[in-house]
Amino acid sequence: MRRVSGRGGLGGALAGAALLAGAALLAGCGTQTAPAPSPGVPAVAGSLSTSLVTAQGSWAIIPMAANPAFWQVFVRPSAQAGWRLVTPPGVADNGGLVAADTGRSLTVVFRPSQTLKFSPLAVTGNAGRSWAPGLIDADVASAPDALAASGGHMLTLLQDGTVLTSADSGTHWTVLASAHAVADTAAGGRCALTGISAVAFGPSGAPMVAGRCTSAGAAGVFSYAGGTWQATPPALPPGASAGHMQVIRMAGSPNGLGLLLQVTSGQTERLYAEWAPGPGGAAGAGGAAAGAGGAAAARWTVSGPLSLAGGEPTASGFGSSGTAWVLLPGGHAWTADRGSWRALPSVPSGTAVLAHGPGGAIDALAADGSKLTAWRLAPPATVWSKVQTIVVPIQYGSSG
Repeated sequence: MRRVSGRGGLGGALAGAALLAGAALLAGCGTQTAPAPSPGVPAVAGSLSTSLVTAQGSWAIIPMAANPAFWQVFVRPSAQAGWRLVTPPGVADNGGLVAADTGRSLTVVFRPSQTLKFSPLAVTGNAGRSWAPGLIDADVASAPDALAASGGHMLTLLQDGTVLTSADSGTHWTVLASAHAVADTAAGGRCALTGISAVAFGPSGAPMVAGRCTSAGAAGVFSYAGGTWQATPPALPPGASAGHMQVIRMAGSPNGLGLLLQVTSGQTERLYAEWAPGPGGAAGAGGAAAGAGGAAAARWTVSGPLSLAGGEPTASGFGSSGTAWVLLPGGHAWTADRGSWRALPSVPSGTAVLAHGPGGAIDALAADGSKLTAWRLAPPATVWSKVQTIVVPIQYGSSG
């Protein structure tokens, strides 16, 4: 495997100027440039608006303002009710942000924008009170699952479809697979893979990629084992054998693996959530036996179908227990917890993401210019209640 770039240490609190200066210095110290783009199997773009839950708390990534958007990071620390703005300072974030749970820390990657030709990153181990700088000397993909971590190992997906890996928490990166490597395997050929949408670590710790297949009845989920990429398909939903499938989300966690699978059959589009348990996890009630990233005899649980007749998801994510959520056009919101999809009350105007919280509560985070409003739906309530407003200090006319 070929080295791509280096990154500095993770100590110390940072001011905005220090983070930018650190990223610029590291860019100058990179030992090799990123791989040349490989045509034919690029990354599949997806909405970067999302939320995730870590040991530090709940996180949300949201675009504020518009033309250009200013992407922001918010956190609701564990055992606290309110959200805080904690966007890493000092780097232009108009290209979007991608985040991953790195165990006791959160890593956020800034996608290139303006004059940046690389992807700065920032790491926090204290719920965003301070950030340490880093670098991926390449163009990280515009996909919410373009970054994954497990036990000090990391994966990232580049815009050209190349997958990089790090064995030292992102200090050094090497190429795990070229854009064509997965598509050129026997498994990739049967899928007729035309794009990679996500990277993750499977329940056994094996690197995984997922994407879009053009062969009917093929779901493009692959794990890396024995020096090659092998198909690790999820269970096929009823009636999906004649459809074309695309994995739009794939998220690994200690509890297992979660997927959002879009199935197109003629003019009909449906969305399914699927789950495979982690090692020692309980088997799902539905689905077919499959090796989820090398997990022996893992069984997939498949939700019922969610019609996408009104449009494709504008945002999606998973909660701490694997609960999936999606936002659809027109203010429609749905959740699924290893079962059928459940409709939520119409979300407030401007809702960008949902975030699951303690006690089954769900927050809807709505953006309006530089103002973020948090609305909460706490059982047994059936209407959204405003709980918080945050004014984000955006410098209009700037790019940072």
